[in-house]
Amino acid sequence: MKVYVAGNSIEYRRIQELMDGLEDNGIQVTRRWDQLAANYYQNRARGVTGKGVGSLDMSEQEARRIAMDSLADVYNSNIFVLDYGAWQGCFGRTGGKWVELGYALAASKPVIVFVEGGEVKTNFTFCFLPQVEIVVGRQELVARLKELVGIGGAK
Repeated sequence: MKVYVAGNSIEYRRIQELMDGLEDNGIQVTRRWDQLAANYYQNRARGVTGKGVGSLDMSEQEARRIAMDSLADVYNSNIFVLDYGAWQGCFGRTGGKWVELGYALAASKPVIVFVEGGEVKTNFTFCFLPQVEIVVGRQELVARLKELVGIGGAK
């Protein structure tokens, strides 16, 4: 079983820890976009300019490839995990994670909305669809995914 983890790129360090933790527990993550985000924000902080993937000025072709690769990995996953964000949805309803959520829902993927702490606000209406499960806490996420993918005697 493969899991796609979507989240806000600005939170790449926390997402990186989350993905590492899933992989450490035997859960396969389909796309590790966290390093691309890390390169982008590190370059931005240093004022580095230039061309290419992970830079502040990538080409339309590079951006298109990243988007297409991400959607292919969502499609090829068995479970879609949406990181709700550390700050109540992480800056509202913007970002690629919401596009990826829509794509996962259209592809009839089981969806888990992962909440680090707190609660999901009801204005994020798509998080309350019947095929969406909300899981609070990292240990709970790992346990639920292990149950779904049949790791450790489950299923």
